[in-house]
Amino acid sequence: PSKILGVKALRPRPAAMADEKLEQAMQTLNQIIETTEEDDPERPEYLTRLAELYWDKAENFFNKAYGDAMFQRMTQAKARGDGAAVAALTAEQQDLLKQRAYWQGQAVKTYRNLVDRYPTYKNLDSVLYYLGYTLTQMDKPAEGFPFFSRLVRERQDSRYAPDAWLNIGEFHFNSGRMDDAQKAYSEAEKFPQSPAYGLAVYKKGWCLYNLGLFENSMNQFLKVIEYARTPAAQKIGYARQLITEAQRDLVMAYSRVGNPDNAIRVFRQI
Repeated sequence: PSKILGVKALRPRPAAMADEKLEQAMQTLNQIIETTEEDDPERPEYLTRLAELYWDKAENFFNKAYGDAMFQRMTQAKARGDGAAVAALTAEQQDLLKQRAYWQGQAVKTYRNLVDRYPTYKNLDSVLYYLGYTLTQMDKPAEGFPFFSRLVRERQDSRYAPDAWLNIGEFHFNSGRMDDAQKAYSEAEKFPQSPAYGLAVYKKGWCLYNLGLFENSMNQFLKVIEYARTPAAQKIGYARQLITEAQRDLVMAYSRVGNPDNAIRVFRQI
C-alpha cells in the first residue's frame, strides 16, 4: 500500500509571526530571564514561552524554504533553464533549513532545561509533551519517546495524555512492534473528544491488519468511517482524509476475509 497516514502528516504549520516581532519577543524574554532568580516561580513560565518562540522561529525558516515565494522562484528558474539560478536557490533553501535546525535545537535545549531544573513545575506535562513533540518533528522519535512515556506515567489526567499515547503508538508502529502500538492506540482511543482519537482508531486498524486479524481490522476501519462522518470529527481538520484512507484500507482488509459475492453490497454501505 501507499504510505500509511501518520501523526507528522497531520500537524499544521503555525501561522508565521513576523521575524521582527519574533526577535523583539525573544530579546525581551531573554532579558527578563537573565534578571530572574532561579527559584522564582515565574521563571518556568518565561522559559516555556521562550521555547515556543524558538520553535516558531524555526518554522519561519521552514516556511521560507518551502513557501510560495521560493516555489515560484525555483519554478521560474527551471522554466528558463537557468541551472546556475536553480543551484543558487537550492543552496539558499539548504541554508534556511540549517537555520531551522539550529532554532529547533534551541527549543529542545530550553525544554530540557525546564525538565531538569523544575521537576515540580505545575505545567510540566505540557513541557514533556512539547519536548517529545519537538524531537519527533525533528525526526528523532527515539529521543522524544521517553518524554511521552513519562507524561502518561506521571500525569494520566493531563490534557496532553491522548496525544502522548498517540505518539507512543506511532513510535512502536514505526518500529514494527504492533502489539505495543495497538495497546498505546487503545489508550488514546479512550478519549473520543480528543483530536488524537481519529488517527488512533485508524492506526489501530493497521495494527490489527499487520497482526493478521483481518476481520477485526475491517471492523476497525468501519469504525473510522463512522466516526469521520460525525460532527465531532469535522472539527479535527482531517476527517475527509480519514474517510478516504479508511475506505481504501477497508477494501484491502475485506479482500483477505470477505466473500467476493457480497463485496458490492458491503462497499455501497460505506
